[in-house]
Amino acid sequence: LVGHHSPCASVNLMIPVNLKAFDTTLPEELGNNFALVQLEVPTDNADPLAVLDVVRRRMGRIKSGHEAAVAFRVQELVAGLGATAYRAMVDLLANRAAGVLTNVPGPPMPVYLAGELVEGMVGWAPLSGNLPMSFTVYTYAGKVFVGIACDVGLVPDHGQIVDGFADAFDRLALARR
Repeated sequence: LVGHHSPCASVNLMIPVNLKAFDTTLPEELGNNFALVQLEVPTDNADPLAVLDVVRRRMGRIKSGHEAAVAFRVQELVAGLGATAYRAMVDLLANRAAGVLTNVPGPPMPVYLAGELVEGMVGWAPLSGNLPMSFTVYTYAGKVFVGIACDVGLVPDHGQIVDGFADAFDRLALARR
C-alpha cells in the first residue's frame, strides 16, 4: 500500500464463516451453510503480534456473535429476489472488500495418495464481484500453506502481494521467538 502511495489504516476482507458445527462424519445431505462477513484488518501497525491480537479479537467477536447468521439470512433473502437483484446485491457487498480470506483446516496427520506421501496441499478461495484477490490459509500435517489468487487485470503486480505475505509471516515468526 505504501509502495503504491495508498497508505490506509485498514483493509476489509470477506471471511466465510461456517454456520454448521464441525462433524467428522459425512452428513446424509451434503451442502454448505456459511455466510460471508467483513473483517477489518489493520494495515498501519508494524507490530505483527499486535495485528494478530486485533484480528484474533475481531474474529472471535464474529464467530461468537450473530453477524454471520444475520448475513446468511440476508443472503438467502436476496437470492430469492431474482437474478438481476441478486447480482447487484452481491456486487454491492463483495466490492466493499479488498478480497477473500479463509482458513481451511486440512488433515492433521500425513496422508498418502497411490502409496506416496502427500508433501503439501494448497487451495484458492474463489473470487466474486470485482474482488481482486483471495488468500487461503490451509493447514496440513502441522504445516501451514497459503494459496494466493489475484485477478491480474486488477492486481498487475501480484508478485508484490505474494512477497508481502511471505514477509509478514517471517516478521510474525521472528516476533514470536
